[in-house]
Amino acid sequence: MAVSTWKGFSAHQGTQAAAAISYWGFLSLFSLLALAAGVAGLVFHGRPDIPVKILDYVRTNLPALSDTTEEALRTTVDLGGVLGAIGLLGLLFSGTRLADSLQVWINHIWEGRRYGWIRTKSKSLLILVVLGLTLALGASGHWFITSRAGGHPALGMITRVISFLLSVGVQCLGLAFLYYASPEPKPRLGHVLPGALFSAFLLNPLQLLLAWYYSRLGRLSAAYGSLAGAALLLLTLYYGALVVLLGAELNLALLRRREGEGQE
Repeated sequence: MAVSTWKGFSAHQGTQAAAAISYWGFLSLFSLLALAAGVAGLVFHGRPDIPVKILDYVRTNLPALSDTTEEALRTTVDLGGVLGAIGLLGLLFSGTRLADSLQVWINHIWEGRRYGWIRTKSKSLLILVVLGLTLALGASGHWFITSRAGGHPALGMITRVISFLLSVGVQCLGLAFLYYASPEPKPRLGHVLPGALFSAFLLNPLQLLLAWYYSRLGRLSAAYGSLAGAALLLLTLYYGALVVLLGAELNLALLRRREGEGQE
């Protein structure tokens, strides 16, 4: 199965597809951050205790980013409306292009038919909303579980396991929707779950690595500047795109194997 998946990935030019997806992901990330900051700024005006809790959490788990987080929270409160407008306009351009690339390449993997511009953009907006909600749900769930643990050593391992399983489950749902909505005609939901679970499991170790990097090596930015962070971000997006496309190839390989067994 691994050989069939990799052959399909190579035949569909998966590395070039991952490069295109990561490019638009890099651009759309800034718009997403601006939009999130705008929404958060509106919330923080009514709940000034939330920024304090966020800063306390960062100081405990990611001390190297405490100063940057404090400045970002202050900017969010002061310029929330402006940041929200800029982020929304940016996402309408770069974010939909990212979702366009994802669904076009997944549709190409499944050898689906091409569809019009309006349908493509409508599906891209829906994909962005669903993936954004899954990311927000996963992050908020991780924060809630970690904060409830209260720093007790005995609960540390249990907390990490629960957070990992929650993140995998939430990401699996988001990726399953992506794999289901992108091809035309749509596959059965059961045909996209294996690849979604596979991709979710491969994406989570990367998140743990990034958390470790920012908590232990964050001071390296003082020596290497922002270039190291940009390079790490690009590599992260490229790896994520590769994993997502491999998940789509795995779904197709499993489906073809089931069809071949059914004909015997």
